[in-house]
Amino acid sequence: MLTKKKRAIQNRWETDKAAKDLNGEKVRIFSYLISISINLLAVLPLSGTTTYSSLSVYVNKIRKPHCREYLEKDKSTRKEGKNIYKPFLQERGGIKMKDRLVFKRMSIAAIPVLVMVVFLFMTGAVLGAEWPKDVAVISPAPGASVHMVLVGFGQVVPKYTPIENWIVQPLGGPKLWLPMMKQGKCHFANHSAADILNAFLGRGLYAKMGPQAVRTVAAGHDYMFMFWTTPDKGIRSISDLKGKVAYIKFKANPMFTEMAKNQLASAGLTFKDLKAVLAFSSIKEAIRGLIEGRVDAILYPVVPGAVMQINEAKGECAFVNLTKKQAKYVADHMEGYYIDDIPANDPRFRNKSPIPNAICYQNAMFTSASMDPDIVYGVVKAIFDHSDEFADTHPAAKYWNLKHRPICLAVPYHKGAIRYFKEKGLWTEEAQAYQEKVSKRQK
Repeated sequence: MLTKKKRAIQNRWETDKAAKDLNGEKVRIFSYLISISINLLAVLPLSGTTTYSSLSVYVNKIRKPHCREYLEKDKSTRKEGKNIYKPFLQERGGIKMKDRLVFKRMSIAAIPVLVMVVFLFMTGAVLGAEWPKDVAVISPAPGASVHMVLVGFGQVVPKYTPIENWIVQPLGGPKLWLPMMKQGKCHFANHSAADILNAFLGRGLYAKMGPQAVRTVAAGHDYMFMFWTTPDKGIRSISDLKGKVAYIKFKANPMFTEMAKNQLASAGLTFKDLKAVLAFSSIKEAIRGLIEGRVDAILYPVVPGAVMQINEAKGECAFVNLTKKQAKYVADHMEGYYIDDIPANDPRFRNKSPIPNAICYQNAMFTSASMDPDIVYGVVKAIFDHSDEFADTHPAAKYWNLKHRPICLAVPYHKGAIRYFKEKGLWTEEAQAYQEKVSKRQK
């Protein structure tokens, strides 16, 4: 079919090349090229580079039969020292008119081709990418805030992109999903921006894995990362954790161990000073253990639903406060975390009492550095252009919008995401400078 179309187009041009009315020729040429554009749209592969190169080949092949005779005649007559041209060219001014006519034909030909190329490139963000039908998105655990937020994203991503199934899988932490992402077994994952900076640089508890080729897609809600307890345990400060039993080690998630070590170290303690350091697999298990008295404290990013459960069962979910000096120690030793004073009854955390010097971080979505920029751009656009459609799915979901710091300066951003935030005027010179600086730190 493709050969027949090309031949039909060529024949159409060749049979009309003797037309004498220049204005009539302009109309015909323009009409023919529009027809060519429509045919090409039907048969050419719709991808950026391939489409452009294919267009060049087709246009050249189509244009040449129409002016080849004149060009060859021009060469032969010049060699012979003659000035003999087609009658209709002589009527229009000889050599100058011939050159002008060929130039005009080429200029006219360029107009619809350029229009078509611009159209293809403008739509290339969707048409050019090889969109997966199913997308795997990893969350740390069912019931966690981030899991519910990711489920909320499922309301808009399949609706506004070619992705059909947004599959949220509560599999665990980065030590599990980073290798999966490298192997192409998962597409996106949410985690602490501060912790993934360590993975990006291949340091700390990620040293054995080495620097990871991971990039930020976007950032959203904030977490307070503290020890939880209940009033009956008598734990008022970090020092009071000495001799206690605590849930600290969370499956495949090194940031729990690192955070616990630094908070304890700020008070001169180590794991050896605790009666027992236990591992757990879900927030539900941790809450049940605290309510039933099997443990004295748990370390977990604060989840409002879980806090409300403890408030109901034990009167109040208390948080182990840090002094300013202790909080500064933790923030200095854990790049990407920040200190904040949390007021009582903060809707993000459902805490009954104020929490001074709280250690906080921002949750972010990550993907592989090799992920197609068009897909990343499309996903970010679907989330932030339509954030109102999932804002009520969870209290944390409403913080995934353009007004609440979608750019977190930790792990470098994916170029597909940068493109979107530049369009929104949110990608600043500071962000670009940080991007370049931290990228150079990866060895």
